[in-house]
Amino acid sequence: MARLNAIERELSLESIRSSAATPTSSSQPAVVPEAGSQTTLSPEQIEAAQKAQEAAWLEEDIRIINEEWNCYIADGLIEGAELDDLDLLRFWTNMKPKYPLLFRVALDVLPVQASSVPCERVFSSSKETNTLRRSQLSPAMMEVLQMLKFMFRSDRMDFNDDWLVREDDMAAGDPKDIVDQQVLTSIVRATLRHKDILGHHYK
Repeated sequence: MARLNAIERELSLESIRSSAATPTSSSQPAVVPEAGSQTTLSPEQIEAAQKAQEAAWLEEDIRIINEEWNCYIADGLIEGAELDDLDLLRFWTNMKPKYPLLFRVALDVLPVQASSVPCERVFSSSKETNTLRRSQLSPAMMEVLQMLKFMFRSDRMDFNDDWLVREDDMAAGDPKDIVDQQVLTSIVRATLRHKDILGHHYK
């Protein structure tokens, strides 16, 4: 009888241990294995550990950036003949292994236009082409129309061409005759150019 009671007590202890080791809900503490043992961490402790890890990573990133920046400053400026023959693209391509972070910054800075005026002109011109009545143009057709517009505007007649009087021409004869001759020549050239353009368009 004593033997049966001992077996019963042993089975009861094992059932209690198994039920305690099995989580019953999502609010149970997390179990993180460490070095062959199990350590129980609460959600607050896990969040604090994650924040500490992120802070350590941020500190390491700042250290790496400062080291690369200080090394770049220590190299000094490029001056003299070396500056005259400097190719920015080739320079940063060669410096990529030494300054990997600054190389990425250079990739963002070098393609920037020195002036935004040409870009604004392109946007304004495309807006005039892609009006409300032509809002369904495909990208390919839009490109064709923009190139045609540029070509036609480049071939516009310039009635002021060759109107300037040189000093040698003024000393050679009557200025009035020279100016009249230049005006006549300019008109003839513009007319011929206009005929060539019209003939090209209507072929």
